[in-house]
Amino acid sequence: MNFTVTFALLENEKGDNYTLVLNHVCNLFQENSLPNVIYTDRDYAFIKAVEAVFLESKHHLCRRHNKVNVRKRALELSSNKEFSEIYMRKWNYAISALDVVWMYRWSNIEEEYK
Repeated sequence: MNFTVTFALLENEKGDNYTLVLNHVCNLFQENSLPNVIYTDRDYAFIKAVEAVFLESKHHLCRRHNKVNVRKRALELSSNKEFSEIYMRKWNYAISALDVVWMYRWSNIEEEYK
């Protein structure tokens, strides 16, 4: 189950601010119930702060952010709308699977669109 834990207004988007907020968030959890996975966008400072505070948690990029970036990349590969739609269908199919299957499906997409 995925859910949002908190929102924070920051003076700026720098590592120290992220670390401060994430330490407060971490304190909301009992030690044995820390999240297994944390989703973020591609903000490098935020990713580093997550890795520093939630040592045992895995980091993943948010699917929504990934989808936006994949769609943008598909449009860069071809201005053909049909191509973009087919590419996105294949992407959605690939990410709907478990990790091992996902890697296989992703390798097929990479091979097809080299």
